[in-house]
Amino acid sequence: MSHIDELKDEVKESWRDSPLLQACLSIIDYLNKLPLDEMQMLTFSSFKEAMGEKELTDHVVRAVALLANTSIHALDTKLLFVDDDENEFELEKSDLAEARRRGEFIHPETGIGIRDFESKIVPYFVPSQRFLEFKDR
Repeated sequence: MSHIDELKDEVKESWRDSPLLQACLSIIDYLNKLPLDEMQMLTFSSFKEAMGEKELTDHVVRAVALLANTSIHALDTKLLFVDDDENEFELEKSDLAEARRRGEFIHPETGIGIRDFESKIVPYFVPSQRFLEFKDR
């Protein structure tokens, strides 16, 4: 049995009654086939395609959430702030929490407060260290 099969068995055990089980397994297979250099900025669109979906659906979002936010922990969530000039800045979750508390986000370069910042925050995903330990080489 390959290492990735061990992770898939864990997912099957944890989510055997979930309608998201097959979606999670499809995402794991997709990740397992990707070269490491192509795993650095995965988006919901990446996973949509991995699942054979034409549109981004709640099904895709929920499957990614399961893989990122449960004991399976195959994915780490990262954030980007994209300003009006399409400059991208990595954002820590604590920075987002602080901006939400204050009601504005301070632009990392200009220092200007931005009130409608939520629409400029883009989530992306990277494989977790845990996933990488299971990944077939």
